[in-house]
Amino acid sequence: RNEMKKWSSPFLRSCPHLSLTLPHHNCLLLGSQEVAFVYAISSAGVVYTLARACSQGDLDNCSCDPTKKGSSQDSKGSFDWGGCSDHVEHAIHFSQIFVDAKERKERDARALMNLHNNRAGRKAVKRFMTLQCKCHGVSGSCSVRTCWQAMADFRRTGDHLRRRYNGAVQVAVNQYGTGFTAAHTHLKRPSKNDLVYLEDSPDYCIRDPQSGSMGTAGRLCSRASRGSDGCEVMCCGRGYDTARISRTTKCECKFHWCCAVRCRDCQQLVDEFTCKSHT
Repeated sequence: RNEMKKWSSPFLRSCPHLSLTLPHHNCLLLGSQEVAFVYAISSAGVVYTLARACSQGDLDNCSCDPTKKGSSQDSKGSFDWGGCSDHVEHAIHFSQIFVDAKERKERDARALMNLHNNRAGRKAVKRFMTLQCKCHGVSGSCSVRTCWQAMADFRRTGDHLRRRYNGAVQVAVNQYGTGFTAAHTHLKRPSKNDLVYLEDSPDYCIRDPQSGSMGTAGRLCSRASRGSDGCEVMCCGRGYDTARISRTTKCECKFHWCCAVRCRDCQQLVDEFTCKSHT
C-alpha cells in the first residue's frame, strides 16, 4: 500500500479509503489499468512479506531456501552457499494458493485479468533477486566467498510495476476463453511480464459514485509541490482555494531529568490549499 501512495494517480487520490482487504470496493470492480496495478503490487507484496518472514524465522513452516547448499559459480568464480537465502519460491507458491484462490473459482475475463496481473507481480519480486557475498581470506583477500540470494528493496519491484502500469496493454479474451489478445490491432500482444486491463478508466478527478470515485474536490494539496500531492496534479487543473487557519503545534520543548520532555502549545497561522470542485 505504501508503494501505491507514492504514485498517487487520480485513481488513488479519488479512492482515499481504498483497502486491499476490501475486494468489493467499487474502485476495484472495474477492469481498468489502475486496478491492474493494484492487483500486481498487492500480489508482489504478499510474496515479499512472506519470503522476508521466512528468512527472519518468524514462521514455523519455512525458513531459508534449502536448495542453496554446497558450491556454485558466477562470473567472478566459485563460491560457497552460506548465510540465509530468501526462499522466494516458497513465497510464490503460497501466494498462488492464497491470492489466486478466488480467481481460480471463476473463469471469466475479469478473473483471467486478475490472475495475469497477480502472476506479473510475483515475477517482479523474483526478477530483482541478487547474489550477495562476503569475502574471506588473509589480509582481506577474497580467496573464499560465501554467498546467498537476497531480495532487492521492495522499492525496485514497485518502480518496475509502475513502469509496467504506464505500458499496460488493453486486452480482450481470446475465442477459447483461455487467454488474451490485444484489444486493438495496433497494440502488441501482452507478455507474461506486462500488466493487462479490460476497459478504459473513468475520470477519477470527478466524483462518480457508480465507479467508486470520490473525486478530488476538497482534497488538501501542496502549492509548492510538483509531485502527485501538488495542487496542479491533485486538482486536475481545476485550481484551488486558499484559507488561512490557526494550527496548534508543540514548541519550546525541553528535556527534564529524568525522564520527560515538556513542550508548550503554540498557535501558528498557516495557509491551507484545497482543490476546487468540478464546474
